[in-house]
Amino acid sequence: MIIIDKKAIANFLSVYISYFTEEEIENLIEIPPSTINYSYAFPVFQLAKFEKKPPKIIAEELKEQIKLPNFLEEIEVNGPYLNFRVKLDIILENIFQLKENYGNIRDFIEKDKFIPQKVVVEYPSPNTNKPLHLGHVRNMLIGNTLSKFLDYKGHEIYQVNLNNDRGIHICKSMLAYKNWGNNQEPSIKTDHFVGEWYVKFDQEAEKDPKLSEKATSLLKLWEEN
Repeated sequence: MIIIDKKAIANFLSVYISYFTEEEIENLIEIPPSTINYSYAFPVFQLAKFEKKPPKIIAEELKEQIKLPNFLEEIEVNGPYLNFRVKLDIILENIFQLKENYGNIRDFIEKDKFIPQKVVVEYPSPNTNKPLHLGHVRNMLIGNTLSKFLDYKGHEIYQVNLNNDRGIHICKSMLAYKNWGNNQEPSIKTDHFVGEWYVKFDQEAEKDPKLSEKATSLLKLWEEN
């Protein structure tokens, strides 16, 4: 089975580029945006200081030198980039043979070189004095997706949500309610209710700076049970 990834492209390019090691070439290779219908791209900017030519000219000359390998369908010059398109049948062969390991190719083949890491992914840890909204869903999806990716790669994942419901911010809401709440019951969602007293504290603290000292004292009492 032919495994085509950045490492394979770098190995192929190293025959034509003598200024960098294969590892350095691999680190330069990019995956183009979805609007560009190519599998990989190699920016030739770094070659300009050696070749003393504009990057676009270097890219064009490099393309002329390259003999198309059997796993590539096409090489295109796009400004200062060389774009490579991997043959579809090679990609499909990889997918059908590797199955659930597709996308994890390098670690799948070189497991003896893989060192799993302990990774903490902390999310969404919302502000307890402000209500959650649809924007927070984005953070939840990013955190969950990243955790799944890292777990798939074989790392040990710890997903953490900071329940930040004890601290100076809560004391400010408590103090504002104690001073001006008149024991009223929430007539709105409770997170909105707590948030409104937090805003009320800031408004009153502008008039009376000693309120911040009182909130700090309240926090100390809370922490001392």
